[in-house]
Order: sequence, then structure tokens, then C-alpha cells
Amino acid sequence: MAEAFNIIYLPEHILIKIFSYMTYNEISEKREVCQSFNRVCSRELTKAFVRVDRLHSQIQKNIKSQLPRKESERRNHALSRFVDVLSAMETRLSLLSMTYTKYIDLDLCCFIPGKVLDELYQLLRRLQNTDSQPPRSYDLLQSLRDLSTMAMEHFEEFIVPILKAQMNDCSQSLYFSASATSSAMPLTSTLGSPSFTTNSFTSSMDMSGTVKPPF
Repeated sequence: MAEAFNIIYLPEHILIKIFSYMTYNEISEKREVCQSFNRVCSRELTKAFVRVDRLHSQIQKNIKSQLPRKESERRNHALSRFVDVLSAMETRLSLLSMTYTKYIDLDLCCFIPGKVLDELYQLLRRLQNTDSQPPRSYDLLQSLRDLSTMAMEHFEEFIVPILKAQMNDCSQSLYFSASATSSAMPLTSTLGSPSFTTNSFTSSMDMSGTVKPPF
């Protein structure tokens, strides 16, 4: 009888392929399965946040390039509402980046809210089609504002204290480790010879600072 196969033992590139068929919210939920899933899913979520920021910049640049140069003509242009929506999204992306990037760069967490990523990609796909006018910025981004605000508030209230505690523990461990190492080292000069101390080095110099040979 064949042994039961466990998906967690699949190679990482195959897991990534499987996860590519899921929503980012589903990927974020799969982090709870095991450590290997957490590692792969966390990396995919963070990469997705970087990609969505770049995609937003590309779409915004493309649409702005189609606008007239005069500010008065831009207000009545067919793409003006697209610009308003993208500007509001830029503000929201900046808030998300300020909330998460510091801890992501320290490798303490990933970009956690998968639902926010799903909403961002859905909005950007809609804005890529400029044939029809989007709703007003306030109406179109209502769901994104709600989801991102709840995610950031939860992160700041419940997760950041845990991450800061981990940072403090790590700092204390490094401090005690460095203290133990320095106390165990002999007091030698930077030249590495225990007998070649700073005093002997100074005595072998004349008043001009030229080193004299020790013989």
C-alpha cells in the first residue's frame, strides 16, 4: 500500500506555483500550517506588496503622461478621475509602507494583510481599463480604506508590542555576548602581539612621531 503523501514536503518552487492560484488572503491564512509554509507564504506576501506598489506607480505614470500640461485643462479631462483615485491610493500605500516596512526590513515580519493586497490588485486592474469612468475616489476606495485601517490598527495594537519585545531581547543578547567576549580578550595593541603594548610603541617613537626601530 502506497504511503500517504504530505504536501508540506514538496519543493519550495512547487509550493510557490500552487500558491500562485490562491488569493493573497488565502496565502496569508496558509502561514499557520507549518514553519515552511510560513516562510514561503511570508516571502510571497511581501513580494506582492512590493509589486503592487510598482504597478501603481506604472499606471499612475502612464495616465499622467496622457493628461494635458495645463492644470485648468486637466480638471475637465476624461482621465482626471483616474488621477484622483490613484493619488488617494498612493496615500494609502504610503501609510501601509510606513506601518510595515520597518519591521519587514528587520526581518521580523512580512506584509501580513492578504485581504488588503487582494483589494489593491483588484482596484489597479480596474484602473488599467480607461474605457469607462471609475466611480468617485471616496466611493471606489471605501473598502480599501476600511480594510487597510483595520489592518494597521490591529498591527500597531497587538503585533508591534510583540515585535518590539523581540527586538529588545535580541539587543540584550547581543550586548551580553559582546560584553563576555570583550572581557575574555587580553589587553593587547592593535598590532596583535601581547608584548607589543601601547606604551612600548610610544617609547619607540621620537618627538616628531617617526617610529624608531626597537634595536
